[in-house]
Amino acid sequence: MGTQENRRKNLRAPLYIDVSFRLACGTLRRGKIINLSTGGVFIKVAEPVGSKERVTVRFFLPSISKPMQLAGEVVWSRCSFKPKPQFEVVNVMGVKFVNIKETYKRLIKNYILQAIYMDAQVRSLGILLVMGKIRKLSSADRLKAYDLLIKRGHATLNAAVPATILLPG
Repeated sequence: MGTQENRRKNLRAPLYIDVSFRLACGTLRRGKIINLSTGGVFIKVAEPVGSKERVTVRFFLPSISKPMQLAGEVVWSRCSFKPKPQFEVVNVMGVKFVNIKETYKRLIKNYILQAIYMDAQVRSLGILLVMGKIRKLSSADRLKAYDLLIKRGHATLNAAVPATILLPG
């Protein structure tokens, strides 16, 4: 059996933003998105939500002015205890998107491709792990991701090294 990262179908990016979600019964709740993929979202919530519960999640992606509103289903829900620095009960859930519109899927995918390859992400994960994730993408997304890495690497290199050293003499 592989690691959780290997079993995942979709590339995901860390994200810590507010989210509201409506349960099938109409109750409105709030939480924090921890990470996001085109297939679903990982949310920290105040109160647990049961598995198989139908929800509608609503959130704003950074740099997008209109909210995303997506139907989903809770595929897992967990409660854990965090003893330090102070005792805290943490409820989290995984929501799988259902019938996501292609427009939303494309917006999420573009956000993830840019977020996952930020300099801080590459430094914290390590380039080999990031390259391993890139190899799992479709060929078009793989090319886009390579292009983003090359541009960021080139910009970082240009900022650190004087142009006279970079240009052949």
